[in-house]
Amino acid sequence: MVQDMQKTIEQVLDYAKQNGATDARAVYSNGRSYSWEQRLGKPEGNNLSHFQDLTLRVYIGKRQAVVSASDMSEKSLKDIAHHAVEMAKVIPEDPFIGLADADEIYKGPEKDLQTYSNDDITMNDLKEMSSELENIALEVPGITNSNGASADFSTSESYSASTNGYTKKLKRTTIAFGVGLIAGTGNNMQRDSDSSHAIFKEDLRSVKDVALRAAKRTIDSLNPLKMPTCQVPVIFDNRISPSLIGAFLSSINGKAIARKSSFLLEALNTQVFSKNINIIEDPHRLRGFSSRTTDMEGIEMKHNHLIENGMLHEWILSLYSARALDLKTNGHASGVANVHVEPSKLSQEELISDIKDGFLVTSLIGMGVNLLTGDYSQGASGFWIKNGKISHPVSEMTIASNLKDMFLHMTPANDLEFRGSLNAPSLRIENMTVAGK
Repeated sequence: MVQDMQKTIEQVLDYAKQNGATDARAVYSNGRSYSWEQRLGKPEGNNLSHFQDLTLRVYIGKRQAVVSASDMSEKSLKDIAHHAVEMAKVIPEDPFIGLADADEIYKGPEKDLQTYSNDDITMNDLKEMSSELENIALEVPGITNSNGASADFSTSESYSASTNGYTKKLKRTTIAFGVGLIAGTGNNMQRDSDSSHAIFKEDLRSVKDVALRAAKRTIDSLNPLKMPTCQVPVIFDNRISPSLIGAFLSSINGKAIARKSSFLLEALNTQVFSKNINIIEDPHRLRGFSSRTTDMEGIEMKHNHLIENGMLHEWILSLYSARALDLKTNGHASGVANVHVEPSKLSQEELISDIKDGFLVTSLIGMGVNLLTGDYSQGASGFWIKNGKISHPVSEMTIASNLKDMFLHMTPANDLEFRGSLNAPSLRIENMTVAGK
């Protein structure tokens, strides 16, 4: 299949050049995915899908255009090459666009990062996972209903090439399952869930573990209270702590810096986080969800301290944003890859132990982050902390502060789990406004 993809890419790049493109880049992707969803044992929304897509980006000097197609016939390839070039001719010039120079392209060996498994997963396997997951969860005393269980599997491969000589092949698989549950009755019902994701089936948590953790979370959240407005320490559970790091990554993206739309615009080479915070990017981690040797422009991706002892030393740069800032790209045209916050030796219980009154947040609601100012305000639920112990569940709360202050007063726990491309342990913020009643 890769040979067919390579031939298709070579054809469309050749057609683009014949039509007048000075340079071009193309990506051909295909794959399949299927999923099983059920609720109370009855199937719901089960799907099997196949896809193929070709995206062509052409350049005429400092003009560019992008087109895509799913038809890989010779006529279609000729048509999209022609249309792309005609579009590029009428688009305004942009001084920062363009492919990598030959000396910027990574020429080393392609690393086997184990992003693809040969697991033979069938629709029946997904059905059995979902059924077992839901059945175990519903047997837990206190669970009164199911929001549904699901399992899915996907596999994809892509081939990309550019007229500057860069080529790349990539194959990926993912498998996941999860369950949502309801505890309580009438006006006292609470919902929660749990799931597991991996590239290899053997790396999934057990079905029983996911089911029982989902059940415990749901039951523990029954009979929540609202607390009065106050200023207290807040701990972000490791389920939701990555959202804080996601906001940070967005704020140091080169495009945001070039547009002057980040609250960290003047933060380069300064203390952004507390000194006990290290944020690491590891694009070569085996079986990582976004592991890769290079970015989509052919620039090598490297192990990197995005934050070292609280200090910020570089932006996240693609070729475009680097040129706009008169800097050198650091290989982030495809975004960051496998970012995590380095854990400490402190357990979540130890983070809680000296808090007289505080809030352990396990769920966030809404999109209350302003990346221009750093203002942060989110709906939240979780558990109240009293005298160093978990006291009772709380819900319909709001937490607010500014990300600059939050980052500078952050302490990590030791409970880091690699669940996706962005991971963090529980994170304690020393002082936030918490509003309820």
